[in-house]
Amino acid sequence: MKPVQLELNLWAELEDFQQMLDGVEAIVSHLPESQQLQASGDALLRIAQMCESRSEMLITEWEEAYRDPIVGQGFFAEMVRQTMAVDLSELMESVPLRKPRTQTEKPSGTIVATVEKEVVLAMVEQIEQESETPKQQVLGVAHSEDVSGWTAAIAQWLAQQSVAGMPWSELELGLGLPWVEIWLGLLLVG
Repeated sequence: MKPVQLELNLWAELEDFQQMLDGVEAIVSHLPESQQLQASGDALLRIAQMCESRSEMLITEWEEAYRDPIVGQGFFAEMVRQTMAVDLSELMESVPLRKPRTQTEKPSGTIVATVEKEVVLAMVEQIEQESETPKQQVLGVAHSEDVSGWTAAIAQWLAQQSVAGMPWSELELGLGLPWVEIWLGLLLVG
């Protein structure tokens, strides 16, 4: 719907109003002075009531022209769908049956054999000679770390760079050390 600009022809309305006032003045001028005020007041009251009823009529016409239509409760019932059920069983594939697991044969009997005591003791001694004790393994790992070398490399590289701070990636690239060693070196040295 295209909106329409409504305009009130104010000057024509004022001319009508002026003609009414002129008519009232002509009628009132023939009356005695004491009745002129009473008649003028009554005439102005009736003119105001006419203007009020006319404005109410115009506003009502305007409201009715642009009001949404009032329809019954079931008017849209056929056009609106509340629920819907769809049967998709024809579109679904059936699930293939699972094949039962086949049992593998378990060896019957035992795989344990009798071993002489000297053979078992020789095997235990050989394992002990090949592997270090857990304490020796931990100390070997701890002493293989060159923390003083890491800290010296970090301090030397930072002395060569004349900046107060730098990104981690630049530090890692410049030193050529793994990030764990750089991190531990910085933590230990401060």
